[in-house]
Amino acid sequence: MKERVVFALVALLAVGTGNTVAEDKLPNLLGKWTGIQEYALIRKTEVPMLPMHAVKDEFGQFSIDYEFTQQEGRLLKGVKTSVTKTERIVCAIGHDKDDLHCTDENGHLDGEIEHDGQEIIGHYHHVTSDNSVVAIVKLTRVK
Repeated sequence: MKERVVFALVALLAVGTGNTVAEDKLPNLLGKWTGIQEYALIRKTEVPMLPMHAVKDEFGQFSIDYEFTQQEGRLLKGVKTSVTKTERIVCAIGHDKDDLHCTDENGHLDGEIEHDGQEIIGHYHHVTSDNSVVAIVKLTRVK
């Protein structure tokens, strides 16, 4: 009986250690990502005071690129660029290693890291004094 208990404890420790090692591996998101962002816009003023990412109509879509230039563990820094604007972003990979939470200069993106770190799917929100935007975005890693 004691042998079975000892064996069970050893097996549990081995499984637990294996999971801990596997859980420590964070996705490396450094590099360039490209995709399409589809949006809906509430315009509060006739002419926006700040430059916007290619957003003109109440509904639309545009190409967007993200580039993560620094990653320290779960934390990332980079830029996102459209035809009309570039802005800085900071991001955090969630504790489950599948969620990604980003903040740019006036909004935020919450997304999921998919397909072994090759795709990011998310939704974006921002509210400023002259407009509000909600969007969905799908980014693919540039090889």
